[in-house]
Amino acid sequence: MEKLCERIYTLRKKAGMSQEELAHRTGVSRQTVSKWESGAMVPESSNLRALCVLFEVSADFLLFGEEKFAAKDEQRTQEMQAKEQELELLLQQEHSRREEDREDLRYRLALYLCGSIFMCALTLISLLLTAFATSELISMIRDPEKWTSQSYPLFLSPPVLLGISLFFSIMLATFTILIVVALHRTRKKLKM
Repeated sequence: MEKLCERIYTLRKKAGMSQEELAHRTGVSRQTVSKWESGAMVPESSNLRALCVLFEVSADFLLFGEEKFAAKDEQRTQEMQAKEQELELLLQQEHSRREEDREDLRYRLALYLCGSIFMCALTLISLLLTAFATSELISMIRDPEKWTSQSYPLFLSPPVLLGISLFFSIMLATFTILIVVALHRTRKKLKM
């Protein structure tokens, strides 16, 4: 394995420089460069940086040699690519899950809207039936003879009809309110 001193010597020769020229470019004496190349002295950090820039190599290569970190760099690159692919896959899954959730919320919104319209219509019919039963009951109270003269089936007599229609009106109005609340909440979720 090549040492730092050997790498400095090899890089200097490859660049076609003398020790004096390298010393001049790095701001040290020729004897310092000689000590670096012989292994008697290690360059200071500022000189290491100058050598990296001058020889156009990384500090890892200059200090440790390419063979030491090349495999690790390749392994790190592969690991990073694998993690990026995994992250991309997770993001795609999250995006598709959110799209499915939004589609489900749109379906619920349409269902609640149709349900609330239907319930409002039923409530209106029930209220009209209540109004009719109330008017019949009032007319019977004003004219008691009408009560005895007309024969109603038991479940269609005005008092029974009024009670049933009031019960259904209240029940339908309650369900309509619940559906409208669910509709509002679903709309809020869809906007998020």
